[in-house]
Amino acid sequence: MKKKVRFLDSIAGMGDPRPTAELDAKYEAHRDKLRREALARGGREPSAYILDQIITDMKKQDRYGEKPIGFSRDWSFKPGDERVISSDLAEKWEDSGICIIVEDAPAGRKAA
Repeated sequence: MKKKVRFLDSIAGMGDPRPTAELDAKYEAHRDKLRREALARGGREPSAYILDQIITDMKKQDRYGEKPIGFSRDWSFKPGDERVISSDLAEKWEDSGICIIVEDAPAGRKAA
C-alpha cells in the first residue's frame, strides 16, 4: 500500500544498492581482471588476502547487503513537497517528524 505524504523537513538519501547476486558477479569479474593484469605484467598472481581486501573495500562502497527501502535512485525532498511512498516508510517518517501523511494513494499511482 502507498501513502501520499507532505514533507516538513528537507531529507535526502541514496538509492537502493544493487542486488547481491549482481554485485557478487561484479566482484568475481574484478577479481579475475586483477589476476589477468598481474600475470600480463609478468608478475605473479596477487594473494587471496590482497584480493579479499580489495573486494571488501568495493563492498563498502557498493553498500553490499543493505536493506532496500524502495528508492531506485538517489533522492531528495524539500519542505512542502508531496510524494507517494510506501505506507510503512511513511509511518516511520511521520513518527520521526519528517513528513505528515496526507492520504492513501489512489490505485495505479506511481510512487516516488
